[in-house]
Amino acid sequence: MRRAVLAIYCLAAVASAHVFQRTYGGEIQDYGYFAGQPREGGYIMVGKTESYGAGDFDVWLVRTDESGDTLWTRTYGGPDYDVGWWLAQTPDDGYIIAANTKSFGSGDWDAWLIRTDKYGDSVWTRTLGGAFYENIFSVLVTSDSGYFIAGYADSSGAGDTDLWLVRTNENGDTMWTRTYGGPNTDVGHSVQPTADGGYIIAGSTQPFGASETDVWLLKTDSLGDTAWTRTYGDSSSDHAYRALPTPDDGFVVVGFTASFGAGGWDVWLLKTDSVGDTAWTRTFGSSGRDLGYSVDVTADSGYIIVGFTGSPAPDCWLIKTDGDGDMLWFRTFGGLSSDAGRTVEQTADGGYIIGGYTSSYGAGWDDFWLIKTDSAGLLAVEEPRCPSAGRAAAATIVSGTLRCQPTASSPLLAAELHDITGRKVMELRAGENDIRHLAPGVYFVKEEGPRIEPSDGTCENAEQGSEGSAGGLAGCAPSVRKIVIQR
Repeated sequence: MRRAVLAIYCLAAVASAHVFQRTYGGEIQDYGYFAGQPREGGYIMVGKTESYGAGDFDVWLVRTDESGDTLWTRTYGGPDYDVGWWLAQTPDDGYIIAANTKSFGSGDWDAWLIRTDKYGDSVWTRTLGGAFYENIFSVLVTSDSGYFIAGYADSSGAGDTDLWLVRTNENGDTMWTRTYGGPNTDVGHSVQPTADGGYIIAGSTQPFGASETDVWLLKTDSLGDTAWTRTYGDSSSDHAYRALPTPDDGFVVVGFTASFGAGGWDVWLLKTDSVGDTAWTRTFGSSGRDLGYSVDVTADSGYIIVGFTGSPAPDCWLIKTDGDGDMLWFRTFGGLSSDAGRTVEQTADGGYIIGGYTSSYGAGWDDFWLIKTDSAGLLAVEEPRCPSAGRAAAATIVSGTLRCQPTASSPLLAAELHDITGRKVMELRAGENDIRHLAPGVYFVKEEGPRIEPSDGTCENAEQGSEGSAGGLAGCAPSVRKIVIQR
């Protein structure tokens, strides 16, 4: 049995922001499409599950504490296919979910509003739609405790599908509906309230005679009557997924463009003035497929964007910009399979909460994925790097037992072992630590300070593939030490 000894010296302090990654799901497919922050703290996610529930897919609601640990889950659905896209918290701390259903209603697909109490138990549900397809992707709570939803309708309107707005009272009963569009395909993806009591809706429109779509921004008054509309794009496909009001009374829009940028699809960020005229646009990406699903206005008046980058196995992509849309930094999260972030919000501690799905991690084919980062978009533990070499320090390969050995000049103050998601898996004490219960993989040792040295001089260097010092590169004193546990 190979052992490694950790001799202690100074390490960086743990970041003050609460950071983690968590997956939720069963053995089959579970997709998270929205993550939000309830008023009472913690997080809530909604999406669809094939692992649990009554039908092919059911709407799945997952409530967690501030560390991402599950408090409760609920499924909603029938024998067929049901999916939840968005939610908002209600004045009584319950939730309203924008969903679609094939299990209930009068058409092939119907819009489905699900009203719950604070524990996720159903209070009422409503289906909306005609004989064909109606889908909704966004919902908000109005000032009179009613609801406003956006999506598309196939059963009514002028074209193949029309952008569809529905206003209901607090019991989910329809007060009015509006459709907008031409003879082709028009879709609404998000709705947000504006300072004048109206709404801003982001989506896509397919102009008459065109084969591709343009970004579509629609501004209405409180009754859904059009104040103005704007389209943005060129000869290829361009699409918007979210628009938000900005502090200067303009709007910021995120989606993707195939008309501009480096090629394929690029993340597209657009800034407009108060009447939708373009102030500036920015693209982010390379020659593959890069897409922005969500944007939030940050405390420094910049923007945070989440989506995915790469193909055929994309990673979740987090992009931070300044107020002019110029990139400050980006982060990717993911493994060897497909991973994506669907929504992002800034948290009270200046960090970010990301909701999405992953097929690289978790229990099944695809799992709900909740990521909490610090203000720099980082998780709890960074890969150690040697400043002189400019590359990651090597890992120590261990199995069975990990020994922490203080030195006379550097006594052991506190040590922790974290997995690759940043989750603390055990406290380390001076002497031998049994690690046989841990799954093989990459871990990080972090404390008030260890230096990794082999007990017998024979720990392997994972980067060099040879016998040698486990302390990393010569002259390097990284703040965190990386180990690889093997059976």
